[in-house]
Order: sequence, then structure tokens, then C-alpha cells
Amino acid sequence: MLAASAAAVALLAAACGATHGRPGAAAAPAYRPRGTLLVETGGFRSRLISYRLPSGPERDFNEPDFGGFFQNFEGAFWGPRGTAYVLLPVNFGPLGQSQLFQLSLTAEARDVGGLLSIPFGGILEVRGDRAASWGCFRNRRSIYVLDLSAGGDWRPVATGCSAALAPDGKALAYFDEGSLFRMSLPNGRPERLLSMGSVPGLKAAGIPRIPSGSVSIAWGPGGISLFGGTRNAWALVVYRPGHPPITVPLGSSTPQSMVWQPQGRLLGFSDYVASSQTIEVRLLDTATGAISQVAVTQNYGRFQWSPDGRVLAVGRSSQVISFIDLQGRVLATNAAGGLPDAWIP
Repeated sequence: MLAASAAAVALLAAACGATHGRPGAAAAPAYRPRGTLLVETGGFRSRLISYRLPSGPERDFNEPDFGGFFQNFEGAFWGPRGTAYVLLPVNFGPLGQSQLFQLSLTAEARDVGGLLSIPFGGILEVRGDRAASWGCFRNRRSIYVLDLSAGGDWRPVATGCSAALAPDGKALAYFDEGSLFRMSLPNGRPERLLSMGSVPGLKAAGIPRIPSGSVSIAWGPGGISLFGGTRNAWALVVYRPGHPPITVPLGSSTPQSMVWQPQGRLLGFSDYVASSQTIEVRLLDTATGAISQVAVTQNYGRFQWSPDGRVLAVGRSSQVISFIDLQGRVLATNAAGGLPDAWIP
């Protein structure tokens, strides 16, 4: 078993909004970020913007005409020709409905598929030509997939409270009744990949079982990762075909985000430490089990990888995003503040 404890991390932010790299790191080289960020500005009247690096300008996506501002949606994803996909609740609640929109910088927002009946807005993921969404409330535990290239409507494909699409969108991983499953899309047969009861280190971390509603999943080139646990005991588990699972106990720190390095083996993940009111951003090398901390912030903490996998864009506040290398050095900051959802060349 490869394991590490969140209690070993001692680097803390010195001021509200500060983001620091690892102590003792060499001076950062000159760096100018390139490409385009997709950013949620945050706050009550959050906007979705396209921000051309290194210094803008920022451009607003046109909002759907049913509320005047974005609310209660979990992330945004790049679409074709500079568009973006978002899932927005039309009716929010345990019996709510949501609508997938394709947003444009120059044209009106377009409905994609029909209304999706999903609890509390649902969570969206877009990979390749497919979108997936899921949400949980009591016995409402369906996972839906929509083929973006063929049109049509949402289709339930599995039961569970969390899922992730493969990087190419051709398969789905999901968690149900204590196990991680995989199925090919559109009509593959589910295959059990991992039973949590057999994962070394979970019971020792105070997690005899993982409730389905606590799980989040990410699928990348290094494997399939999941957060899971209870209010006082959390862990990160990584499934790798042909290798033992990796278990990273997180203690009482609350999981936040997981993002895989493009074409790499590193998993970026973050958690919230209540005692210090900070969000840690760390890297797990899935080949060695080594963990390094690259940032601590007392604000937003959402991050995304650069297209080449060498830099992280970390949201510090509604005014600032920091660009941090794999050694934890702050290479640059700019005014594209908020929550970075994606970074393209």
C-alpha cells in the first residue's frame, strides 16, 4: 500500500488570499502563460468568461435567458469553436430539473437535449463528444449520458451517485454500493474494478465503508481516482489497472477537487483544512506514491493544469489567479480572478 497522511503537511498561508509554494524552492524562472482560460468569476452574480492569456482581454459568454445570472452549476467545459457547456437548474431541489446549454461569446445560448430530471441541479462532465450528469437524493440515483455529436436526449446508463467519463468520452466509471465500476459507451456491460472493502488502508484510516453520496471521481491517463469517506475521515483512492490501489488518508480534511495531468501520471488534488481554514493543493505521483504540496490558499483554491502539464492555474480570489509550477514556485499572477474551469492552448 502506498499511503500518506495529510497531517504531515505543515505549510500554512500567512495572510488571507496568499498562495505560497514549497519552502526552500529555487527562484521561479520567467514565465508568460499562454492559451485561454475558461473562468467562473464567482460570487452571487457569477459570470462565465473566456480569458486570453497572458493578460486578457476577458470576454463574457452570453447568458441563457431564464434568470439573468449563472447560479448553482458545477463547472463549465469547452465546446467546439470557442463555445462552452454548462448545466443550469431550471427548478432546483430534490425533484428538480436542469438544462444543458451551449454558450457562445457572440450568439445566444442554445439548449442541448431536453430537460434533465435530476436532484439539486446535477453535476456535469463533458469529454470528447459526450456529456454525463448525475445527482443523488434518496432513491433518485441515476447517471445520464448525452451524445453531443448525434443530438438526441439524455439517457440513463447506470445507477449511482458519482461518475466520470474517460478522457476520450468512450467509457464511463461510476461508484455504486461500495464498488467502482467501468462500462463502455453507449451500451457496454458494467465491470467491477474495485471493491472498497478490499482496499488496503481504508479501515486503518477510520473508513470501514464509503457512502455512495460522499464520492467524487476523476479519470485520467494515470488511472481512476476517487474521494470518499465520512464527515471526520476522508481518503483518496486511485485505481490503476494491473497495480495495487493507492490509498491517501486525508483525516478530517474535506476533499475539494481532483484534476489529472494531461498525458501524465500526476494527480492534482485539493482539500480544505478546517483548523487553519486553508485549502491545500497537492500532487500525487501515481508511479511512486510520492506526494508534494504546491500551494495553500485561504480563498477559492480551484485549479486547472496547463495544456502541457507543467503548470497549475490556481484561483486565489475573485481578482487573482496564480500560475504555479510542479516545484510549488509562483511563476506569475494575473487578473483573471475566480474559478478556473479549463485551460486550452
